[in-house]
Amino acid sequence: SYLPVLATQRRWGLFLTDCGYTAIGPGTPYPPQRHPDAFHFDWQHGRTLDEYQVVYITRGRGVFEAQGVRRQEVQAGDVFVLFPGVWHRYAPDPKTGWDEQWIGFNGAVAERLLKPPFFRPSRPLVRVGVDEALRLLFHALVDAVDRNPAGAPLSAAGDVLRILGVIQERSQGADEAGGVS
Repeated sequence: SYLPVLATQRRWGLFLTDCGYTAIGPGTPYPPQRHPDAFHFDWQHGRTLDEYQVVYITRGRGVFEAQGVRRQEVQAGDVFVLFPGVWHRYAPDPKTGWDEQWIGFNGAVAERLLKPPFFRPSRPLVRVGVDEALRLLFHALVDAVDRNPAGAPLSAAGDVLRILGVIQERSQGADEAGGVS
């Protein structure tokens, strides 16, 4: 789902711009369908967005690469953060595919939260582990937007905050267990 952003949402300081989830089967072309022009990408060219995105992989594996960040393997339980104005590309392994959940958002609150020490463009891959509660938070937000796209744009910002908070909590637990953050 790709959402219009109202002036009220911009003043609020945090607004959801898009969200979704997709199961990419082994051997499936990626991305599986054309996105709106501002979001379209292919592996050869990558892309640069004007928003933040958080992508959570819950099954399978693949690769991720961003400006200033070497190519990294992605596995189930990894989150990668896309930063505005930063070129990136990613894709599932054709042998396994992957399940991805994502949210796109922006605003002054997002700019404050997605800075060190919590998130870093130099370390956009965050290990949180496969977490059913986190996956369900993504799905609940997508399902609510699908049911009523104009529904509750300000409270949707609260859902974004909750997802970011859970990612931080889980990644700190993964750090303590020897994971990557």
